[in-house]
Amino acid sequence: VGATIYYTTDGTAPTTNSTPYSGPISVSATVLIEALAADSSATNSAVGSAAYTILTPQTITFTPSSPVTYGVSPITLSATGGASGNPVTFSILSGGSYGSLSGTNHSVLTITGAGTIQVAANQVGNSSYAAATAVRASIVVKPAVLTVTANNLSKAVGAANPTLTVSYSGFQYTDGTGVLSGAPSLSTTATISSTAGVYPIKAAAGTLKAANYTFAFVNGTLSVVAAPTVVITTSAAVTGSHSVGYSVAVKVTNSGTGAASNLALTSATLGAASGSPLPQSVATLAAGASTTFTVTVPGSAGLDGAGVAEKYSGTYT
Repeated sequence: VGATIYYTTDGTAPTTNSTPYSGPISVSATVLIEALAADSSATNSAVGSAAYTILTPQTITFTPSSPVTYGVSPITLSATGGASGNPVTFSILSGGSYGSLSGTNHSVLTITGAGTIQVAANQVGNSSYAAATAVRASIVVKPAVLTVTANNLSKAVGAANPTLTVSYSGFQYTDGTGVLSGAPSLSTTATISSTAGVYPIKAAAGTLKAANYTFAFVNGTLSVVAAPTVVITTSAAVTGSHSVGYSVAVKVTNSGTGAASNLALTSATLGAASGSPLPQSVATLAAGASTTFTVTVPGSAGLDGAGVAEKYSGTYT
């Protein structure tokens, strides 16, 4: 007959009056098990002991915001863990090309691209608490929207269409046009024979691509404008008398759509008499503007109240 094993779990030394061992001992709390082997035909064994520590489990709660958009500021990750007092730390399991971790406990996530980043939250244990089961979470980084705007342009009637161009807005971080490949497509219904008017410039994707962006397109306009015109008219006011001579104020008006340059009054006559001083000029007469030249004509132009011919002439470019 073999020896019988007797054991205690209450901290007292085992004797042959203690609980005999008959199968696995269930342990649900930290405990010291002491045991001895006894045989009536032999001396009892020395007491053996084993301490069992039951670690308290820890649970992590980790629910990061998702989705976010490329261009977002660095994200501070946060999670709650168990009562061990050990910090929750973070690591990237996949998608490392779309973000990186830094800072205390690797809790600062800096976005570097559009895609899905899988992050794990971990908490180690200690003598009283078990390590928490890692919690995984996915953070989806959506592409940013880059606005592609067709630039508004103009041309004269009969001229060839100018080169159609675009402007970009919405680049993130330090990005610029260097992140783009291909080019947008641009088209207009205006041609070299188009009449004056406003024509659409349509912007579309064409071959334009960018890893971290989607595109929004804004159309522009091509204004076809008639060449500016210069329309010069004159009017005059005559004062004075035959005895002292006459003063003529010649008002020149530009009623066209373009400026008149180097405008000059070169001749002014009342009857057979010429005015002076001449020529008189201005560098520019804007569209819708007027200027007045004043000349003196001798009394020989005619008697007071007599009807005489007035003639005024000049040049402009």
